[in-house]
Amino acid sequence: EGRPKVTDVFINGIAEEEFIFLAATLESASSHPLANAVVEYAKEKNIKIKQADSLEIIGGRGIRGKIGSETVFAGNKDFMRELGVNEDIFLESAERMHSLGKTVLYFAKGDEEKELMGVVVVADVIKEGSKEAVKELHSLGIDVVMLTGDNERTAITIGRETGIDRVIAGVKPTDKEEQIRLLKEDGKKVMMVGDGINDAPALARADVGVAIGTGADVAVDT
Repeated sequence: EGRPKVTDVFINGIAEEEFIFLAATLESASSHPLANAVVEYAKEKNIKIKQADSLEIIGGRGIRGKIGSETVFAGNKDFMRELGVNEDIFLESAERMHSLGKTVLYFAKGDEEKELMGVVVVADVIKEGSKEAVKELHSLGIDVVMLTGDNERTAITIGRETGIDRVIAGVKPTDKEEQIRLLKEDGKKVMMVGDGINDAPALARADVGVAIGTGADVAVDT
């Protein structure tokens, strides 16, 4: 439905209020639906957030920001590994959440030595009519592919629930266009549906680009 909510929070050696404050302050600079879910969660907890002093978006992996004297990071598991952060402490919990079709966001802090602060688990509800829409596309002889930056287990769960033929997960924004190109090289006529800034190159590469009306301006323009 595009209205994800925070369902679970797991914390590692930091006060819950401080963790939510840092996580929501960092995410408040992003317009991503998952980021909005973290900000809304802080509001529900009556935790006041502020503007990050600096922010850098690392495409398809996460964000980095400065909040006071703290350097804070948010992103997926691969991003944490790039930073040298050990996320194994939440491995079992994360796997369980992914199997339920939920998305796990990791948060770390530090300069030289970076440490994991905790994870925030976010879930969205499959929009009513999605299964029927996929079924109707199938009846027209159209193959349906889901391209997502999300974790593979989460994506497979959603794909299974909606009846989507093929799920390509863990796709970085720059790789979406590549996937469209590969399908076209395979002789397919491709219609791409997208709503975000990162979808613009893929929308342009497809034979037909379809933007969601509420999507980013650049997606609609493309």
